[in-house]
Amino acid sequence: MAASSRGAFAVLGLLRTSPRLCRQCARVQIRAPSRAYSGAAAAAATTTPPNPRPSTPSSIPPEPKAATPSGPGYRIKSGAIVTRAPLLTRPLTDFEQAYFFYQKRLEERLTLPFITSVYFKQDTPALIDWNMKVKDRQGTVGKDVGMYNGKASRAWDDELLVGDKLSRHETSVELLLKDAVMRVSDDAEIIPEEDRVPPEAPQPRVSEADKKGDKTRLDRAMDRTLYLVVKRDGKDAKWEFPAAALSTEENLHEVGFSFVTLSRLRG
Repeated sequence: MAASSRGAFAVLGLLRTSPRLCRQCARVQIRAPSRAYSGAAAAAATTTPPNPRPSTPSSIPPEPKAATPSGPGYRIKSGAIVTRAPLLTRPLTDFEQAYFFYQKRLEERLTLPFITSVYFKQDTPALIDWNMKVKDRQGTVGKDVGMYNGKASRAWDDELLVGDKLSRHETSVELLLKDAVMRVSDDAEIIPEEDRVPPEAPQPRVSEADKKGDKTRLDRAMDRTLYLVVKRDGKDAKWEFPAAALSTEENLHEVGFSFVTLSRLRG
């Protein structure tokens, strides 16, 4: 007999033994028995009273006052660092000057011969002036390399002797100024030596403030960085960057501007 047939006979037997129930009621009341732990959990949920909320105070207590520091008081200070950047490059060392002079003579050896027709027109005052100056240099194209011919048989002898001042910066400036003097006029006439106008020489690297030792001027030590420092009155005073105490009504940049003008200096 199939399982479905046995189930149907079992239900019919229950209906026959319970005359008070109809088929519809029997279908509704046949339920699986509830589990024991589910019922216990539901009962515990209904019997456990909820936790009461904490009562809020009627007034908020005042905040505690900050404790005053027992140690020494501190002040906020604001300062300014004012600098003047270098105006000139630093002077070259003896080794650097000798190295650059060697590079100039090496260029005379390695470059192609100078072609005057590329840079000057024929029978012009500029070409006549150029030929006169090259003749004085004994055919050397470079203006500040001395009597040296990079295309001659002794072109390998391009080093200076010890103590030779030809590689010095001052000597190079002097030779360039001498070569810049025009010897031929616009009419292709040679200008007498007493009538030649020399070019304006560059300003010296050492200023009058350097010679006088004036530490308050900005046109001194032009190859270095200068800083603004101040010194207060007193026996133990020392040089320092300008700085002053900051009050509660001032900003940092406002106090900094007053330092630069040196209108006030507070301890």
